[in-house]
Amino acid sequence: MTPRRSSKRTLPGWIAFCLRHRRRLLRSAAVFAVVGAIGVPTVWLTVLGGAEIVAEAAKASFVAASRATGLSVREIRLSGRRNADRTALMAAIGVARDAPILAVDLARLRARIENLGWVEQARVSRRLPDILEIQIDERIPFARWQHEGRLVVIDHDGVVITEHQLESYAELPLVVGPDAAEEAAPLIDMMASDPGLLARVTAAVRVGGRRWNLTLDNGIDVLLPEDATDAAWRRLSALHRSDKILERDVTVIDLRVEDRVFLKLPPETAARVRDPGEST
Repeated sequence: MTPRRSSKRTLPGWIAFCLRHRRRLLRSAAVFAVVGAIGVPTVWLTVLGGAEIVAEAAKASFVAASRATGLSVREIRLSGRRNADRTALMAAIGVARDAPILAVDLARLRARIENLGWVEQARVSRRLPDILEIQIDERIPFARWQHEGRLVVIDHDGVVITEHQLESYAELPLVVGPDAAEEAAPLIDMMASDPGLLARVTAAVRVGGRRWNLTLDNGIDVLLPEDATDAAWRRLSALHRSDKILERDVTVIDLRVEDRVFLKLPPETAARVRDPGEST
């Protein structure tokens, strides 16, 4: 018969056992410390009454205990930043080194970051025991918007991105008017069908919240209709290809009436047209 192993350990045996399993024992001790930190205050406060007090006390005890076991912020890993101001971004993050990592409210942190103009979306996560990972998607500059003397850069949805370093975005289309930001994308996307003609548009002014007037690089104003704007744009493009209308001595090209084009001439040109026999 096999002799039964004694359940008793000698002191050297216990020492050897503890050395072999020291990591497991340390983790268990940390767990018991956290549970103990939570349990004792919870029991006393439950006796005294008040579920909210119990919950808050338990949370505070848990956070404090977690920090004692090494669950605190040692590193913040940020990715996706290209144009967003780093100082403003770190201020929005607002998490101090050595802060208890389990105390960081990820939803609020994400909301603060997404409140920055450059940030379209943020993803925030913990990598325990001590790393916060933050990944952002930045907005893409689409146009410049001028309203009430203020000039800003907007994205395709009309969201304001920034009002700083505007000289870096001088090549973007300029839209003007109170509702021009949210209405800019359909107009600019439509005009992109003729990139050469679009490049000559220096400003698009929203009129009455209904339609657009375009200012070209030679000072000509183009009046677009409220409806069928794309058809009017195609007519302007065709007229320039066939008749070089944008090179003529005109100040206004009115396309608001379907299938008709009205031209406004400078005063001196209009006078010559009215009296062709007079020469200078």
